[in-house]
Amino acid sequence: RHGCCQLRRPDAQRRLNPTSFHILNADVFSKMKKGCYVVNNARADLIDQSAMLAALEDGTVKALAIDVMHDEPPLPDDPYFNHPQVLFARTLRLHEEGLRGMGEKCVGDVERFVNGEAPVNAKTKLA
Repeated sequence: RHGCCQLRRPDAQRRLNPTSFHILNADVFSKMKKGCYVVNNARADLIDQSAMLAALEDGTVKALAIDVMHDEPPLPDDPYFNHPQVLFARTLRLHEEGLRGMGEKCVGDVERFVNGEAPVNAKTKLA
C-alpha cells in the first residue's frame, strides 16, 4: 500500500509562516516512500511547486490532489494544469463535516484517478 501525506488547515484564519512555507520540499521528498499520494487542501505555498513537479516525475509522488493554487485565480500556464498526475478537487473545508470527510474523499478520488477511473469529487474531467 502507498503512503499518503495530507496537508490540511483546520483554522481558516491561520497564516503561512516561515516554518510552514515550503514544508514539503526537495529534502522532504528525498526521504519519502516512493509512490506516495499527497493531498493539499490547506495552502499552496506549503509545497515547493518545483520540488513537487520533480517528485511527480521521478515517481516519489504518485499523484497530487489539491484544491488550492499558487495564484488565485490560477494562471493558464500553471504547471499543475494538464499534468496527468495532478487532480483538482472541490473545496471541502467549508464546514466541520467537510473537514472530517475531506481526507477520505480526496484519497478516494486520487486512487480512482490513478487507476484510470473518473474521480467523484473533482472539478477537472478526465479525457
